[in-house]
Amino acid sequence: MKASGIFQYFVEGDDEKRLIEVLKTDMRLIIPGKVQILNVVQERLTDLKLRTLQDGTTLVFVFDTDVGDPTILNENIRKAKKSSNIKDVYR
Repeated sequence: MKASGIFQYFVEGDDEKRLIEVLKTDMRLIIPGKVQILNVVQERLTDLKLRTLQDGTTLVFVFDTDVGDPTILNENIRKAKKSSNIKDVYR
Protein backbone atom coordinates (compact mmCIF):
# COMPACT_ATOMS: atom_id res chain seq x y z
CA MET A 1 0.00 0.00 0.00
CA LYS A 2 1.44 3.35 -1.02
CA ALA A 3 0.92 6.14 1.47
CA SER A 4 0.35 9.58 0.09
CA GLY A 5 0.80 12.27 2.67
CA ILE A 6 0.40 12.30 6.41
CA PHE A 7 -2.48 10.53 8.12
CA GLN A 8 -3.88 11.30 11.57
CA TYR A 9 -6.48 8.97 13.07
CA PHE A 10 -8.74 10.35 15.79
CA VAL A 11 -10.44 7.41 17.48
CA GLU A 12 -13.22 7.27 20.05
CA GLY A 13 -11.48 5.12 22.66
CA ASP A 14 -8.97 2.39 23.49
CA ASP A 15 -10.82 -0.35 21.57
CA GLU A 16 -10.82 1.69 18.36
CA LYS A 17 -7.18 2.60 18.92
CA ARG A 18 -6.22 -1.07 19.14
CA LEU A 19 -8.29 -1.84 16.04
CA ILE A 20 -6.54 0.86 13.98
CA GLU A 21 -3.11 -0.25 15.25
CA VAL A 22 -3.81 -3.85 14.17
CA LEU A 23 -5.18 -2.78 10.78
CA LYS A 24 -2.18 -0.56 10.01
CA THR A 25 0.68 -2.52 11.60
CA ASP A 26 -0.16 -6.21 11.76
CA MET A 27 -2.46 -6.53 8.76
CA ARG A 28 -1.16 -3.56 6.72
CA LEU A 29 -4.66 -2.82 5.44
CA ILE A 30 -4.72 0.93 6.08
CA ILE A 31 -2.22 3.71 5.54
CA PRO A 32 0.11 4.22 8.52
CA GLY A 33 -0.34 7.34 10.61
CA LYS A 34 -0.52 8.67 14.13
CA VAL A 35 -3.43 7.44 16.27
CA GLN A 36 -4.87 9.59 19.06
CA ILE A 37 -7.91 9.17 21.25
CA LEU A 38 -10.37 12.02 20.69
CA ASN A 39 -14.08 11.34 20.68
CA VAL A 40 -15.02 13.60 17.77
CA VAL A 41 -18.71 12.96 18.43
CA GLN A 42 -18.59 14.41 21.96
CA GLU A 43 -15.45 16.60 22.07
CA ARG A 44 -14.82 19.67 19.98
CA LEU A 45 -11.65 19.82 17.90
CA THR A 46 -9.60 22.76 19.16
CA ASP A 47 -7.66 25.26 17.09
CA LEU A 48 -4.54 24.29 19.03
CA LYS A 49 -4.89 20.62 18.11
CA LEU A 50 -5.38 21.52 14.44
CA ARG A 51 -2.36 23.85 14.44
CA THR A 52 -0.10 21.08 15.73
CA LEU A 53 -0.82 18.95 12.65
CA GLN A 54 1.57 19.14 9.72
CA ASP A 55 0.60 20.70 6.40
CA GLY A 56 -1.09 18.22 4.10
CA THR A 57 -2.46 16.03 6.89
CA THR A 58 -5.44 13.81 6.14
CA LEU A 59 -7.71 13.31 9.14
CA VAL A 60 -9.62 10.09 9.71
CA PHE A 61 -12.37 10.14 12.36
CA VAL A 62 -13.19 6.69 13.80
CA PHE A 63 -16.28 6.41 15.98
CA ASP A 64 -19.27 4.16 16.72
CA THR A 65 -22.21 4.47 14.38
CA ASP A 66 -24.71 4.69 17.26
CA VAL A 67 -24.29 8.46 17.40
CA GLY A 68 -27.38 10.12 18.79
CA ASP A 69 -26.77 13.80 18.01
CA PRO A 70 -24.21 14.45 15.27
CA THR A 71 -23.97 18.22 15.95
CA ILE A 72 -20.45 18.21 17.44
CA LEU A 73 -19.23 15.71 14.84
CA ASN A 74 -20.48 17.95 12.02
CA GLU A 75 -18.86 21.01 13.65
CA ASN A 76 -15.56 19.14 13.88
CA ILE A 77 -15.71 18.11 10.23
CA ARG A 78 -16.45 21.68 9.08
CA LYS A 79 -13.72 23.13 11.29
CA ALA A 80 -11.13 20.61 10.09
CA LYS A 81 -12.00 21.19 6.43
CA LYS A 82 -11.52 24.95 6.88
CA SER A 83 -8.07 24.48 8.40
CA SER A 84 -5.32 25.37 5.93
CA ASN A 85 -3.04 22.49 6.93
CA ILE A 86 -5.70 19.75 6.53
CA LYS A 87 -5.74 18.06 3.15
CA ASP A 88 -8.91 15.99 3.63
CA VAL A 89 -11.25 14.56 6.27
CA TYR A 90 -12.66 11.02 6.26
CA ARG A 91 -15.23 9.61 8.64
